[in-house]
Amino acid sequence: MDDAIPEFHEDIDTRPIATRLPILVIDDVPANLLAMELALAPLDREVVCVTSGLAGLGQLLDREFSMVLLDVQMPGMDGFETARMIRERERSRHLPIIFVTAYRDDREAERKAYELGAVDFLFKPIDEAILVAKATVFVTLQDQAEQLATARLQRDFDEARRRYEMRALRRQMEIEQAAMTELARLNDALADAHRKKDSFLAMLAHEMRNPLAPIQAAIDLAKVSPEAFGPRTLDILGRQTAKLSRLVEDLLDIARISADKIELRRGVHDLRDIVDSSIATSEPWLAKKRHRLRIDLPDDLMLVDADPMRLAQVITNLLNNAARYTPPEGDIAIIGELVDGYACLTVRDTGIGIPPAILDTIFDMFVQERSTSDSSGGLGLGLSLAKQLVELHGGTISASSDGRGKGASFAISFPLAVKPEMVVVEPPVRVSEPLLADQSLDPEPQLVVLEPALAL
Repeated sequence: MDDAIPEFHEDIDTRPIATRLPILVIDDVPANLLAMELALAPLDREVVCVTSGLAGLGQLLDREFSMVLLDVQMPGMDGFETARMIRERERSRHLPIIFVTAYRDDREAERKAYELGAVDFLFKPIDEAILVAKATVFVTLQDQAEQLATARLQRDFDEARRRYEMRALRRQMEIEQAAMTELARLNDALADAHRKKDSFLAMLAHEMRNPLAPIQAAIDLAKVSPEAFGPRTLDILGRQTAKLSRLVEDLLDIARISADKIELRRGVHDLRDIVDSSIATSEPWLAKKRHRLRIDLPDDLMLVDADPMRLAQVITNLLNNAARYTPPEGDIAIIGELVDGYACLTVRDTGIGIPPAILDTIFDMFVQERSTSDSSGGLGLGLSLAKQLVELHGGTISASSDGRGKGASFAISFPLAVKPEMVVVEPPVRVSEPLLADQSLDPEPQLVVLEPALAL
């Protein structure tokens, strides 16, 4: 593609300008210079007079001339030497030269003059009519040559201008086409955003109505039969209120991050301890579906400068997703390693996988295109919130999958803390054995909720 084309101003005339070139007269006698200048006056053009060959060559270096009247006999550099040097220069190689001399019948001088490219030979005293006639012929021929050169230059300029305008027009068309393409893309993105928003609002209404129904039923029961308001009813109220709280907290977190009002309470912590806390929170989800969890963390400290509650929120989200989208008795692994100054975690499952078409958008808000048999897909906020929290900590998060039914893998990494001596907290009891399924666990386990908690 062509480089940026500057603006072309139509009001500026850039056509080549044809000029009437002056005549150069070289003679060491001032009276002869004056006489020739007066004789050439009818030609109505500038006459430049100099008194030496060296001065004449200097003029030819600075300007263009239509012809040269050159005296043969001059002290120092004579006319023949001056003519020879004029012919050696490319710019003046074809410049008409008329030699002027006071010596008649000097055949040798004439021969030498013509060998040096003289176009004529005049004798002093010069007849003004003859001088004007011959000068007129030669300057006219030179002017015609200049006009031809100017016409050729004008033609080349017009062709260059035409190419320029075509290139500018093509560039403008490319810009307009790119703008139309971008506008179409933005329109499609806007339409897709509206579709996702409408779908999200419908899911949100459904998800919020589900816990409200048993809460309302419990309240109605308490009004009609207070004595029936026992521990089981309180347990139902607790579970449904916690679910409702999670929904509200996710929405509030998204709003806080979007408004840049979320506050991280950072400190240097061992990422392995945060992982243990997240595993304890996700244990009901894992046990409910009898998943096997493999934990592979390094023996060395994984010190990160982070808000432990927020990182636990992210890791819990990834573990809960792995449990949700993996069929019962599946395998889930959480693997940690230290790589080039970063603490890295990978949560891998053997679940339903992620279609390649949505891998690039899986972290966008409201994207919820994976489905489960129990319709527990969530609102599509969790991964978007996880991504934003990871990036607030200066980390990265990515997803990979080989497709449907081939499981999924989520990888997060954080820069290692530079001051490990800042760690003053006592590590909690670490999880060292894989979790085993609890067959007696209630079908709807009471989740231990982080504040705020993250769940899809």
